[in-house]
Amino acid sequence: LWVALPSVVIEGTSVTDAMSRSAQLTEGYRWQIFGIAMLSGGLMIVAGVLLGVLMAKGSIGVETVLYLSVGLQIVISVLSAVFAGATYYELRRVKEGLELDDLAAAFD
Repeated sequence: LWVALPSVVIEGTSVTDAMSRSAQLTEGYRWQIFGIAMLSGGLMIVAGVLLGVLMAKGSIGVETVLYLSVGLQIVISVLSAVFAGATYYELRRVKEGLELDDLAAAFD
């Protein structure tokens, strides 16, 4: 389901069609995509542990941890969305010969 959302946005597919399209596009590349998903999830875990350690040592307060945690979640969520969009483009380029101009035309 990694590229289902870009499929809805760019191709205008329904939710169920987007899931099928994502399965079609990701076939043969699922382990690589799993690695990308683990990277973004791992970043969040490492950041959370680091903030917890800093809070436990008394270096930063609870309120600061909350603000930093929300900020990190925003940044990592944006990175995950960028990863999904870039993955969608690369899969379409490799499997269907899509050019960047063709993709950009979807937003005209």
